[in-house]
Amino acid sequence: MNKNEIEQLTLKILYAEKVISPPVDAERIAEISYDLEIDVLKLKNTDDLASIDFNHKKIILNEIHEDKFNKNLGLRNFTIAHEMGHWFLHKNLPQENLFDEDTLGVKDYKIERQADYFATCLLMPEKFVRAEFKKLTNNKLLKIRFFLKSAVEIMAKKFCVSKQAMEIRLSNELKLIYIDKNRNFYLSEKEFLEESGQQKLF
Repeated sequence: MNKNEIEQLTLKILYAEKVISPPVDAERIAEISYDLEIDVLKLKNTDDLASIDFNHKKIILNEIHEDKFNKNLGLRNFTIAHEMGHWFLHKNLPQENLFDEDTLGVKDYKIERQADYFATCLLMPEKFVRAEFKKLTNNKLLKIRFFLKSAVEIMAKKFCVSKQAMEIRLSNELKLIYIDKNRNFYLSEKEFLEESGQQKLF
C-alpha cells in the first residue's frame, strides 16, 4: 500500500469507530472492534517495543519496556497502533519473509515504515491535527519559540502520542512547524531559513 491508501484505510476505521476528535484509543479499537488481544510478555529481542502474533491475533508489548509504557502513555498508544498497522497491512504476506526467526520481530524496513505511517494517520489524522494546531497558534504568544514548543507538548498530550511522534507529524509530514539542528522551533519556512542559518530543511 502507498501512503494515500494507508491514510484512507485509517480514515475508514475512524469513521466506523465514530471518532470525531482526539485522542484515538488504539487499545480500545484493537480489542473491542478487531478482537486483537493485548498482552505483555518478554520478547527475545530486548530492543523491540512490541510484536504481533498473527496466528493468535495478539499484540505483544515487550515486558522489558513496561515501565516506559506506564510512564509514557503516548508511546504505548502509538506502539499498539503500529502493531495494528501490521495487522491491517501485512497479515496476508508470506510469514517466512516477514519475520526474523531469531527475534520474532518484523524485519523489513519498508514494512516498518508502513506500520509507522498507519499509526501516525490513525492517531493523528491530518484534519484533527491542523484544526488543533490552528487553535493553539492563534495565540500570539506562540510567536515566541518557547511557547511553540509548549504547544507541541500540549498537542502530544491531547492526541495521546509521544512528543517525538507529534513533532514528526507537525514538521516532517505536515510542514506546520520547522525545527533546526539546535531544536529551535519556527512557524514558517522563511523564518526557519533566515534565523537558523541553515540552507535547507531536514
